[in-house]
Amino acid sequence: MHVRTILVAALIVAVTGVSSRGVQAQASEPSATDNAKLARIQLELAETAFNQKRYRDAVAAYLAADRLQPNPGLQLALAQSYEQLGDVSRALASYREYFNRSPRSPERAHVQGRVAALAQQLAEKGVQQVSVSSEPPGATVHVDTKPIGITPIYVDLPPGPHRLEFHQKGYQSAALDFELSPQQPLNVMTTLVPLPAGVAAAAPTAPAAAETAPVAAPQATVETVPAAVAEATSAPADATRDAVDKPTDATTTLMRTIGFAAIGTSVAALGGAVVLELMRSHSESRARQQNQQIAFARTLDTMRSQQTAARVFAVTAGVLAAAGGVLLVLAIDGADTEAPAEGLSLACVPSGCEVAFEGKF
Repeated sequence: MHVRTILVAALIVAVTGVSSRGVQAQASEPSATDNAKLARIQLELAETAFNQKRYRDAVAAYLAADRLQPNPGLQLALAQSYEQLGDVSRALASYREYFNRSPRSPERAHVQGRVAALAQQLAEKGVQQVSVSSEPPGATVHVDTKPIGITPIYVDLPPGPHRLEFHQKGYQSAALDFELSPQQPLNVMTTLVPLPAGVAAAAPTAPAAAETAPVAAPQATVETVPAAVAEATSAPADATRDAVDKPTDATTTLMRTIGFAAIGTSVAALGGAVVLELMRSHSESRARQQNQQIAFARTLDTMRSQQTAARVFAVTAGVLAAAGGVLLVLAIDGADTEAPAEGLSLACVPSGCEVAFEGKF
């Protein structure tokens, strides 16, 4: 609790300080000022959610704050939230990322203890964590011929020998064999070699031995990280899982959009059916009041047309409502477990205000 108190105070000071500097430089850097203020709002939402034990909401707000205004302390807060959720892998990756951003942190001893404990928990599950990074970042990574994402990235693998391949447009492909210890996390980093103009990338060849650097990129290195130190060289903890979840998120969002559109249209169609039914009733009353046969027949035809249209609108409303309901149910089943906090939020900055609603349906 003492560590968390210090962390919260440091984060507030850091974000507030950045916001104050942004105000002074508002004329030249309005976007930085806006980001700082929005980050402060997200931090306050995250702390409220954490104190109320709504840890998933806290994670979503911390991630949003870190995207707006990166700060090492946010990774430490994320790690503590992931621990409360029982997500060992992401908690460990966030602690390691915290070391990467703040290697001389005064909380180093505390974090080292958590890293060692979480690494042991992964070992008991039969896996261990590897952080993979490249210079420049953004390379597609394959582990044992299977794509896992884009650098920088964290991934859990079973102990033993593995092969990494790096592919990036405009650079030579690189390969690296390594041995993963059952007990210790590992850092793997490579510097990609630019291709000469007009030369296509070739597939990497196998290294001569597990300890050697890759043939295609001699600068590649493998660093074993003691569990008590666990210094990392990659990006935020949720990179691996997010790379896999994005297609599902896009599909879920599309299903929700279509579902709500269908239900909204069904409501409009139902309203049209009600209006047409009222018009039909009025025409029926007029028909009864007609004394001439021709006028009666015309009014009766109008009433029948209105009745048919009302029925068509009613059937259409029912079909759209059913389809929209099915899509929303499927969207709920496919929703990400790390959904952001529910509710209506308002954020105002010098350039304007934003209103957003987030939630699960």
